[in-house]
Amino acid sequence: MLYTMKDLRVSRLIISLNEVEIDIVLSILKENKQKTYLLLFTAIEQLKTTSLTKEEIYLRVYKKKWSTKLDANFRTDLSRLADFIENCLVEDRLQKRILTDRKLRAEEKLNLFADLKLAKELEKEYEQSLAAYSYDSMFQNQLTEKFANYIIKSANNISERNALMERVHHNYTAQSHQQQNIMNAKRHYYKCIQNYYFKQINGNYLEEINFETHKDIFENEDVLEAKYYYLLGIANLRLDVSFNENELVYYHQLENIALQLLQQSTTFQPQFARAYHIIATRYSILGDFVKANLYYQELLDKTPQKHWMNYSISILNYITNLSKLKQFDKALEYLKLLEYESKKDEKLKSDYTIRLLSCYLFMNNAPAILTTIANVDYNSLQPFEKIYYRLCQCNAYLMQKEFELAYNEINNLLRSKLMQEIDADYLPVTELISFLINAIFKNGKLKLTTAQLHQFELLRLKHDTIQFPYLKHYSPYLWLKQQLSLL
Repeated sequence: MLYTMKDLRVSRLIISLNEVEIDIVLSILKENKQKTYLLLFTAIEQLKTTSLTKEEIYLRVYKKKWSTKLDANFRTDLSRLADFIENCLVEDRLQKRILTDRKLRAEEKLNLFADLKLAKELEKEYEQSLAAYSYDSMFQNQLTEKFANYIIKSANNISERNALMERVHHNYTAQSHQQQNIMNAKRHYYKCIQNYYFKQINGNYLEEINFETHKDIFENEDVLEAKYYYLLGIANLRLDVSFNENELVYYHQLENIALQLLQQSTTFQPQFARAYHIIATRYSILGDFVKANLYYQELLDKTPQKHWMNYSISILNYITNLSKLKQFDKALEYLKLLEYESKKDEKLKSDYTIRLLSCYLFMNNAPAILTTIANVDYNSLQPFEKIYYRLCQCNAYLMQKEFELAYNEINNLLRSKLMQEIDADYLPVTELISFLINAIFKNGKLKLTTAQLHQFELLRLKHDTIQFPYLKHYSPYLWLKQQLSLL
């Protein structure tokens, strides 16, 4: 079987490890009797920066040439090393969870009292835990099941069993009602997300869902977390539709519920952050960057800084808005925050570079734009990234008054397979940019004639009916409109 080292599970695993995880694995490998694991790990780790074949790695580790006869044993060692690394890291996570997961400790405390048959302590712990986790019906039911099993197996007096089981039944019924409502709401949320992706691919919804048609469902919902997921699902689904002032009311309902959940428990911090990200994104799509940034900032203010990397997409969107508002010092400050992490994560690196280009664009820094683009491996980019880079390059040429270069680049882009087949969603906004660049080239200056302005307005009205609303404030397009005072 033909394979390359980077195709293997062990290689993908090692390449994905961060510095802390590498240190954990290395410290354990150094104590392990199987010294081959350490040699293999060290060799495979070099794949992050160096291209090595299986033959080269085999020679380094085993000090002899690879052959097909030896490959089965080699693959076995690699598979066992992958298992070993996974087990080490899972063990480390479990150790950390023991120290930090309060629910795990509460559950084990209940197990302890049940095993020791300490009925009074068990009953007291059960009642305290139910109160402490009143916001988590699923966990309450787990505790209730444990308490019920103890009563059935261990309680002596039949009257006592009856009284305790009556309480268990009452608790379980109420908690199951909450749990079922939350599960139904989450199912609705996932349906909305899938519906959103379907529209991105096909241009129409799989199922028509909006706030008004589903108003009765979430307004009559009595479980706060369930109401949150109903609203969150529709808010996601309606994220990039055209402006509808009535719908903003529901985004603010989502905001209020997210705040209430966060007040109940800090365990709802991810739900709070998700809601605020969606609200901020909605305002950003509508072009209200100031309002959007209030929500992005509040999201970060209410999130411990050690968890900020969990919300890197919110920080990246915040940076884009800051650059559009020409708040460059703040934008660059947040970019600096992401710089280190971006070097270890290819997806984050790509997103980081796009935001860096956005900053340079609104700073009118043509040399920085062109240098940044020149230092990127163009072939590794996604289609939408290639379009963004080339449009930024066009704008950099305009900054330098190299109008012919901009004209040639935009027309080459429009004729490319990239625009016509691969990512046609960006065709309307690119055609608008193309019209403006062609007019600039014809005029020999960054200014349009009255006739060209009229033509542009007609073209814009045509495209505004078909392009995704978020493209109206697409950075390369927005920058060019600002230069021509077309806002």
